[in-house]
Amino acid sequence: DGILTRIDISQPPASQLVYSSYFGSAGADAGSAIALDPAGRVAIFGTSSSATFPVTANAYDSTLGGPGDTILALSDLTLPPAQQIVYATYFGGNAGDTAPAMQIDRNGAFCICGHTFSTDFSVTANAFDTTFATQDAYFARLDPSLAPANQLTYSTFVGGTAAESATSLL
Repeated sequence: DGILTRIDISQPPASQLVYSSYFGSAGADAGSAIALDPAGRVAIFGTSSSATFPVTANAYDSTLGGPGDTILALSDLTLPPAQQIVYATYFGGNAGDTAPAMQIDRNGAFCICGHTFSTDFSVTANAFDTTFATQDAYFARLDPSLAPANQLTYSTFVGGTAAESATSLL
């Protein structure tokens, strides 16, 4: 599982641990990045190979599509523990998908990049490149404030016939 921890170094050592919790399910889950959204919620980003990852009712994708999918979540630490995860979703296709980088834009949407081996990876109609090759880089934007069917506002492949991967966002 991933771990979400907040430490306040301005406090005495015995009081520095403000919050700490596991994030995941029965399978292999890993957190790889966090950020704050405009509302001050914690955006959590990583990967999961677990079919039981705790997605929310408003998830873009509620099922694990391949051996490993990207996971995206928002946590509001001001809420009681059982209500803190306000959004959690899978993102990926029928094969392995990775996403080494994530940012939250000024509207609170997840902007992610990575690479996919998935032949059914979701791209939008306005994509720069809709043709999948062997392993393609991708860039995507998901807006959790929208209805699940409309959350994927942009997704495109970037690449040719060889293997490509995107590793950072600016």
